Amino acid sequence: MAGDWKVDGGRLWGTGVATSVVAGLAAMTVLFVARGLVGSQVLVVPPGSGKAVALPYLNTFVVAFVMGLVATAILHLLLVAVPRGPLFFGWLATLFLVLSLGPVFAMDVPMASKIWLAAMHALTYAVVVSLLLGTVPRVATPISRSA
Repeated sequence: MAGDWKVDGGRLWGTGVATSVVAGLAAMTVLFVARGLVGSQVLVVPPGSGKAVALPYLNTFVVAFVMGLVATAILHLLLVAVPRGPLFFGWLATLFLVLSLGPVFAMDVPMASKIWLAAMHALTYAVVVSLLLGTVPRVATPISRSA
């Protein structure tokens, strides 16, 4: 059985790209506030290095941007493939957020870095989920089912 929506892919993906840009800028804003306003260095431990390094602005933007595009792809798939796709999307996004916090708090960095990284994840999640789900009525039309 197909999903409950007929999706205008162009509008959805246009929204997804715009959402991804906003998500990237939101993540960079958290980093800016941490470094520029609070004076806290945000450290991460790259896989395989074992050494903590400062999180670069560009990496922050790119990762959040790519996650916005991945979220758009998942939403598109759910809208066309499963009943109540937006509900499944909300649950999946929330579970991804919770799972993404595990590695953050497992890193060997100061607690302040962990809190800033968690804030970055939470803000990016809020931007992506609210913007994508908020536009579903404008990029998709409900399919009426005959009994």
